[in-house]
Amino acid sequence: MKRTKQSKLLAVLLTVAMMLTLVPTVVFAADNSVCKIGETGYPSLTDAVYEAADGQEIVLLDSVELTEKLTINKKLTLNIGTYTLSSTVVSGAALDIKAEVTITGSGTIQGADRESNSPVATAYLLQVGSGAKLTLENVVVQPGKTQTGGSTASATTGIYVSGGTLVLNGATVKGGDSIGKGNGGYAVYVFGSSSQLTADDATMIGGAVERTGAVNNSGGRAVYIQNGNAVLNNCTLTGGSAKSTMEDYYSANGGEALYIQSEGTAVVTGGTLTGGASNQTNNGGAGGTAVYAPGGSKANLTFSDVDIVGGNSENGQGGNAIALMGPSTVAVKENSTVVGGNGGRYAGTAVNLGSYSATGTFSIVNSSVSAGAGPVFSSYGTAIDFGNNDSDDRIAVTVEGSVISGGEDGNSIYAKETAIEKGKLILKNSELKGSVMLSKVGGGYSYSFAKEQLSAMTNGEDQDIWQDENGNVQIGSAPEGEQDIRPIQNTTTGTYYVSLEKALAEADNGHVIKLLANIQYETNGTGLFNITKSITLDGDGHTISGYGKRASNSTTLAINNGGTDKVHVTLKNL
Repeated sequence: MKRTKQSKLLAVLLTVAMMLTLVPTVVFAADNSVCKIGETGYPSLTDAVYEAADGQEIVLLDSVELTEKLTINKKLTLNIGTYTLSSTVVSGAALDIKAEVTITGSGTIQGADRESNSPVATAYLLQVGSGAKLTLENVVVQPGKTQTGGSTASATTGIYVSGGTLVLNGATVKGGDSIGKGNGGYAVYVFGSSSQLTADDATMIGGAVERTGAVNNSGGRAVYIQNGNAVLNNCTLTGGSAKSTMEDYYSANGGEALYIQSEGTAVVTGGTLTGGASNQTNNGGAGGTAVYAPGGSKANLTFSDVDIVGGNSENGQGGNAIALMGPSTVAVKENSTVVGGNGGRYAGTAVNLGSYSATGTFSIVNSSVSAGAGPVFSSYGTAIDFGNNDSDDRIAVTVEGSVISGGEDGNSIYAKETAIEKGKLILKNSELKGSVMLSKVGGGYSYSFAKEQLSAMTNGEDQDIWQDENGNVQIGSAPEGEQDIRPIQNTTTGTYYVSLEKALAEADNGHVIKLLANIQYETNGTGLFNITKSITLDGDGHTISGYGKRASNSTTLAINNGGTDKVHVTLKNL
């Protein structure tokens, strides 16, 4: 039986129709798919996350905008490529991570601009919840700007880690900028003892602030740790910048690079930590502190081969590089540099340990510490300041194999005399550039530390103390021909002293104690010199002058052999 042309055409059409039913869905969805899993396309990222099986990868095909919070509670990889993943969410978290999630690509996760008039109107672009782990590889996290009407409101935080783990590999995370009365947003906020930040070759920048109201405000913190932990390798942390053109007495201050609240641990190797810059038209605004732990906060910090720099201030105070106000254990080592910020009005301090509540230990090994620069008319910069630290339980500082510089005409160290005498500053094989300013008991200051406190500063160790050709004090092994600057020597043992009392106490029978400089005691400054060994006291043409204390009357200085004929003291050239 012959087939008609019509029947042949019908058969062809049926065959084509059957074939079309076998074509994958992605062909039909190609025009409106924004992402895919394998070869299956999806019109929304929310749908793809919902449909994805544990361990699958979602790949963006285009930029995506989230209009509500997206929660990811399964193990996934999200490859955003070069696209932008944006959100219109303005409170809480835009992207809530509750499982093990990796986000890769060179694109941007972008937050929404918002307004905030309430101190509690917080927002996080990403949140890492308890037990979750978020890994960001090379992506950029950029919260939107916040118009802040409330004086204590803050801009959006980039990533909030609450009981989970955040891993940054080559990623950049920023805090949201603030315009108005509020503060800049944090780049990364690590909250809770089970929270962990691990970063390699990452950049974290606090949000900038533009002050337009009659309040003090600050740029955002790059990393804010509250009872959490961080390991940072070759990272760049920068506090948020601040600016203001208002002519009033309020300040727009730079933000901190690393801020420890309550308690926090950080191990930092390589990289740079810099306080935020301040640019205010009047004589206000301070540069941000690079590393800061406020009063009562316990900081456990180790820095190796790290540059730590206080923020600069165009017309105000340069920022501290490190400021510790609570119980801390901090080590700066392996070629690290610590530098105070430059200030248009005042130079920044490199290490500020001046709080009455600063306790614990601070060590600087094989590194350098320098004060910032300031104008000639201002108070000079200080490299290490613990001028209010004078009790037994307050922070102790050890400097070994390092250079401590007060900058041009500044102080290398500012401390209380009592702190030095109690061994709160120990120097080993180090160099001091600039004066050591000592706050004296009863008021006033002294710059003559070398003749009174050096024994305590060297912890009684047998180290040479000399001045180089530039007048800088150096401690360690003196080059041949350099004269020790301590005024007393036991020529029998070769030991130098700053205290005649200690030289006499440590001498044995037959030793010779020689003066290398005049010794001046304060009025009513000393009692009798009780010499209990048969020694020779050689003045070498120098003098011992001042008044002693004998009973209730001031007398001239007296040397006493202890009232025994068994001790024979020889006075020579005195």
